[in-house]
Amino acid sequence: MLAQYIREHPEKAIGYWARSLGLAASTISRAFRQAFGVSPAEYRATARTLQAYQRLVETETTLSDIATQLHFSDQAHFTRAIRALTGAPPNYWRKVKNLQDTKPRRA
Repeated sequence: MLAQYIREHPEKAIGYWARSLGLAASTISRAFRQAFGVSPAEYRATARTLQAYQRLVETETTLSDIATQLHFSDQAHFTRAIRALTGAPPNYWRKVKNLQDTKPRRA
């Protein structure tokens, strides 16, 4: 349940979810790590970056707006996260998207 919640609400901290269930964040974090092999914070960071990448290649939303919407601390943080996940910065993926959008389609 927590993994799904994190994917759907990557902007929310684990403490928020723990309080809503009346549990200690450390208890949830420990159980999550045992189940998934990563901490909830690491999972959350990856989920948020995947959402950012998806918006990057599927929408025309500006990079700064994507960073703001997904609660990255700033655009540089957003850029580092995308580069760490994909090996290339956001502007590279946006250029690829734009090239694909303008490429003539065969019938």
